[in-house]
Amino acid sequence: LSILGFSIAATSKEVLRCLVDLHFTMTSKGYYPPTQPTGLYQPEQERDACGVGWIAQLDGGQQHSVVSDALEMLVRMDHRGACGCDPNTGDGAGLLVRLPDQFLRTQAQQLGIALPPLGDYAVGCLFLPQDEAVRDQLQSLFSETLAKHGLCTLGWRRVPTDNSTLGTTAIVDEPAIMHAFIAPVAGKLTEKVFERKLYVIRQQCYAPANVILNQNGRQGRPSEFHFASLSAHTVVYKGQLTAAQVREYYPDVRNPSFATDLAMVHSRFSTNTFPSWARAQPLRSM
Repeated sequence: LSILGFSIAATSKEVLRCLVDLHFTMTSKGYYPPTQPTGLYQPEQERDACGVGWIAQLDGGQQHSVVSDALEMLVRMDHRGACGCDPNTGDGAGLLVRLPDQFLRTQAQQLGIALPPLGDYAVGCLFLPQDEAVRDQLQSLFSETLAKHGLCTLGWRRVPTDNSTLGTTAIVDEPAIMHAFIAPVAGKLTEKVFERKLYVIRQQCYAPANVILNQNGRQGRPSEFHFASLSAHTVVYKGQLTAAQVREYYPDVRNPSFATDLAMVHSRFSTNTFPSWARAQPLRSM
């Protein structure tokens, strides 16, 4: 672990001396790290990095406070993320939680979807095109791929979003975000078998989806077919957002019934890649 290149094993005197030397260098020559070692500072340790935070309810009880605390932690990690020349377009941020079963069950019921017991259904969070005709083709592709592995789509839910605070760059590439509720066609699957099937299905969908996205001279984008998550354990809410925009963009996570016992947040700092909806919060499991 290091902070500005200082080893955590250093004594307080060494750190103090290093801070004084580094402060002098930065203030006298402008805000740039020195090119030569200064005290305990090593230039080769200078790098940008994303921010990751994790919070859990130790007794396993699902509470909305876990979500709200995780989102607050994400906001306080804003310095570990980045934005472009458009300050309202972030490099990417997101939230991973253990499935908020009661919330999802209520939302599914409102759509006429009956979910099996927790553990016997999975949720896919998919980024799909805003073009309804192309989106329908991709949803059919996904359902057909599920069927080949003995799974079925119980139904779809359009995830509500609010892009009023997003910058132009993020809105131009904004996908339609859908929840797919999935279950075995017959019988009960073990945890490992279920998750393995979902992983294989995710991988098998990308190539044919790319064909659909680029048919008839159309130029598809990565954000138009992407699995933010596909699991019977976790679900991800993410996007080309700043840390503060996750809570604003997704009304779901502000709902008091959206409760969980595990949450992980991620704020992206793009170093040698361009920001995108698909590249945000790359963590699908925990």
